[in-house]
Amino acid sequence: MDCDTSGDDAYEGSEIYLGRQPIFTRDGTLSAYELLFRDSAENSASVGDADRATAHVLCGALGDFGVGKVLRNRTGFVNVSRSFLMSDAIETIPFERFVLEILEDIEFDGAVIARCHSLHAAGYRLALDDVSTELHVPPQLLAAIDIVKVDMRSTSGEQFANVVGYFLDAGKTVLAEKVETHDDFDVASRAGCQLFQGYFFARAQVLRQRKANHCPATLLRLLGVLSTDPDPKQLEEALKANADIVVHLLRLANANRMADWQREITSVREAILVVGVARMTRWIHLLTYANGINPSTALDVSPMVQLVGVRARFMELMAQRIAEHQTVPDDFADMASLTGMLSLMNVIFELPFSELMEQLHVHPLIQAAIESHDGPLGTLLAAAEAIEIQDEAVLKQTIERWPSLERSTLAELQMSAERWIDRWTADHHRPGIGIQT
Repeated sequence: MDCDTSGDDAYEGSEIYLGRQPIFTRDGTLSAYELLFRDSAENSASVGDADRATAHVLCGALGDFGVGKVLRNRTGFVNVSRSFLMSDAIETIPFERFVLEILEDIEFDGAVIARCHSLHAAGYRLALDDVSTELHVPPQLLAAIDIVKVDMRSTSGEQFANVVGYFLDAGKTVLAEKVETHDDFDVASRAGCQLFQGYFFARAQVLRQRKANHCPATLLRLLGVLSTDPDPKQLEEALKANADIVVHLLRLANANRMADWQREITSVREAILVVGVARMTRWIHLLTYANGINPSTALDVSPMVQLVGVRARFMELMAQRIAEHQTVPDDFADMASLTGMLSLMNVIFELPFSELMEQLHVHPLIQAAIESHDGPLGTLLAAAEAIEIQDEAVLKQTIERWPSLERSTLAELQMSAERWIDRWTADHHRPGIGIQT
């Protein structure tokens, strides 16, 4: 059945939007980007729910666009409300790539101060947003802050210099925001600001990209699996049935891995190890929250996702059958499965194949198989495509290469793959969702 999403605003559109405003150093070098909530191509937005806006920004940056595309090799600033700051969801953010901007309307009570110190100790960089003479910053909080953003529109002249001087003396990096004229820049520079943001340098740019419309059922079923404390094998099997989520997982793996870790990913299992089960669970919660999903909206998985799931499973089963009769690499079946999962993702996300592969950083043999049917993986992919349209000529070539794959065997494996996807997309227990504090 189709995943009918009519009437659900989170799934009507086919594009996702993200605002991005540059942050510069005094000499004009691009230092970072602040990522902003946008719900259309218009360079503005009305934020009714700060938590959902943050979730939307993070899902877009980490999952839909990919950190590499959004930030390149720069740092990202993202606003966080009090409830988001206090939630486990914040731990989906890779601390190496982002600065957490604490909104000015947060009450700096003991719980917030303790949370900031905890996050700072864990490696997160924290910034205070929209600081002016009106904002009292407790010294206990300031000790956990790395960057202070001073609002030039709310603090001018001698007041501005005094505020900047206070935070510089405290050893903080000071960012002048809402720098709109050359005079503003001169004032901020003389005061000692190290970073600058505002219309004088650049307005926010709106990024737009095709959005994969995750069915509510897909996310809720994955939450059902994750709520049972699955072992890695169970989680891997569940993810293989949800190829669109696997693309998010691969992007998360690239966002989270260390800079000196250069090995290309060859399997879903490897991506899970890089991201970690805890962070992945929080990510699925974040996706459901950002899209306003609740159990009553859960519907069947889309035919395209089912097709990819069956194809990936069929390729994995063929590779396993081949391995029973001849020597193949240990990860041959895993690579076959990932090849099948990614073989239609450029269509689903409406991205050039080369751009998608650059974002996901998968093994070159997988890329070659999808792009031009090269190598053994490419032959398996051709066979999977052929059995979907009953192209007997291509299937005959597959059997000639691997005699253990008789025509009756291929039919049996295809039916097994279809039964497998049916099991994994059947209704599971659907737990509550949302930002858990």
